[in-house]
Amino acid sequence: MKDCTIGVDEAGRGPAIGPLVVASVCIPSDDVRILEGIGAGDSKGMSPVKREMVEELFLHQAEIKGWAFVVKILTAEKIDLGRPYRSLNKMEEDLFVKSILDVTKPETVGLVNMDPLGSNPGMFAERVGASMIETRPNIVFRSETGMDSVCPVTGMASVLAKVNRDRKMSAISKEMGFDAGSGYPSDPLTRAAVDLMTNDIKPHKYLRWTWSTVSNTWNQKHDSPIPIRTVDGTAFQQRLDDTVGN
Repeated sequence: MKDCTIGVDEAGRGPAIGPLVVASVCIPSDDVRILEGIGAGDSKGMSPVKREMVEELFLHQAEIKGWAFVVKILTAEKIDLGRPYRSLNKMEEDLFVKSILDVTKPETVGLVNMDPLGSNPGMFAERVGASMIETRPNIVFRSETGMDSVCPVTGMASVLAKVNRDRKMSAISKEMGFDAGSGYPSDPLTRAAVDLMTNDIKPHKYLRWTWSTVSNTWNQKHDSPIPIRTVDGTAFQQRLDDTVGN
């Protein structure tokens, strides 16, 4: 089996609206030059049109070459349900592991390149590697800040994650009937959307209820504190000092 290069990246850690998206790409290391040729790289430095163009070129090559890739979605609801028990970093790390398992096989030989979660890239790579030492014994794990700018495969994962999150946000805006913006609290369109999405008896399902941007907006207009999300959709009240901030 040829050596492979696997790239993993995410989009949407910080937004108050919409999902977190993780993408993984696995290709033969000899094909990395093809990704370089189609312009794979850090999605943050690309316009939306450029990202979609790179995605289209990638999908064409992936079909021809048989490359493996996966996009995984962690909804706002699942983030809220997990927050009382696990940090966002841990939830995202689990999604990284699942996505790597999806694009590789037990016999895969290769190198995984990841942007880090948290402040210690080396420890992050060690944790992810340790979780797969038995199922993926021939894979080496590496993490560096800015990996999506250094490794075209990680850059391609970055593009896939960003494009798919943007599509989710566009779908949310269409469903809501107004522009929800990027979903990030720094976006004026998003702040206006959060205000509109906290007017009902419960916050809207696409909001991250455990985000301080959302809870603060809610508390400004309601007598009771922001509800807690539960698996069956029931919202129990919590004390104001129990609100989880981002």
